Amino acid sequence: RQNNPKAFIALLIGRVESQALKGCPYVDEMIIYDRKGKDRSLMRFFELAKEIKGYGFEEVVDLQHNSRSHLFAFLSSAPDRYGYKKGKYWFLLNRTISDLKYAIAPVEHQFRVLAMLGIEKPSHDLELWPSADDEEAARRLLDGEWVGENQVLVGINPGASPKWATKKWSPENFAKVCDALALEEIRTVLVGSAAEAETGIEILKLTKSKPINLIGKTSLTELAALMKRFKCLVTSDSAPMHIAAAMKTPFVALFGPTGPMRHLPPAEKYAVITKDLRCAPCYKPVCSDTRCMREITVAEVLKAVREI
Repeated sequence: RQNNPKAFIALLIGRVESQALKGCPYVDEMIIYDRKGKDRSLMRFFELAKEIKGYGFEEVVDLQHNSRSHLFAFLSSAPDRYGYKKGKYWFLLNRTISDLKYAIAPVEHQFRVLAMLGIEKPSHDLELWPSADDEEAARRLLDGEWVGENQVLVGINPGASPKWATKKWSPENFAKVCDALALEEIRTVLVGSAAEAETGIEILKLTKSKPINLIGKTSLTELAALMKRFKCLVTSDSAPMHIAAAMKTPFVALFGPTGPMRHLPPAEKYAVITKDLRCAPCYKPVCSDTRCMREITVAEVLKAVREI
C-alpha cells in the first residue's frame, strides 16, 4: 500500500498477460493463473486457491469482476475484499461499490475500487518497462529491414482478439493506407500477435509498397520498445493501442462494436475514428453487418495520421 512501505503486493494474473508486468517495480510477486493451460481444471483451481490462502493476505482487490475472481478473493480468506457489485458471485466480496450506468475510461473505472482503500489515481499515465534486451531486439528487427535512423515509421496493427472479428478493418483498406503513406516516403510496419499472421500476409499481397511485416515476431515488451520508433500507430481497439499509450506513441484508433469512452487508455496524443450508428456499440463478437467498421474510410484514417 502506498502509505505502508513494508506492504507486500502480489498480482494474480494470466500467463500471457504477465508479459505486461515484466520489469514492473511496483509488484513484489506475480501469481500465475494459466487458466487456458495447466490451471484449466477445477481441481487445479482449488489447489491454486489454497496456495493463495497460504499467503495470508489482509486485503484483496478484485479488478476483474467475474465469477472466478470473486471466488479467488473469497477463498483467500482475506478480511477485506474489494470490488464492484458485478459478476455472478459479487456478494463474496465485503467491500463493494455499485457499477456506474454510464461508460467511463478504464483507468478511472478501476480507480473507483482503489479509492475505497484510500489510493488516489497517480498523475502519470500507463507504464511499460521494456529492458535493454527488448530495445536491442527491436533495433535488430529494424536493421534487418534496412531502416535508417531518420526514416519515418508508422505502425499498423490490423488485428484484434481472435474472438472479436467485428473489430477488424479490412486488409484491403490497410493495404491502401500503407501504399498512400509510402508515396509520402513513410514506411509502414505491420505489428501484432502470431494469430494475425494470415492477415499480415494478405495485406502484403495487396500492397505495392510492401510494408515491413513484424506480425508475430515480437514479445509484448519488444513491441513496446518498437513503438518508440513509430511516429504514429493505426490500430483497432486492442492491446497494441494500450501499448502505444504507455510508450507515449500517438495513435489513430478505429472503433466499431465497442465504445471509445469505455476502452480508450489515457494518452497524450491520439485520434478516434468511429461511426455514430444506432446499433453501435453493440459488443457483439460476431455480426452479419459490420457497418460500424466498413463505413470507416481510408481517407479518414490518412487524414488523422497526417494531422498527428
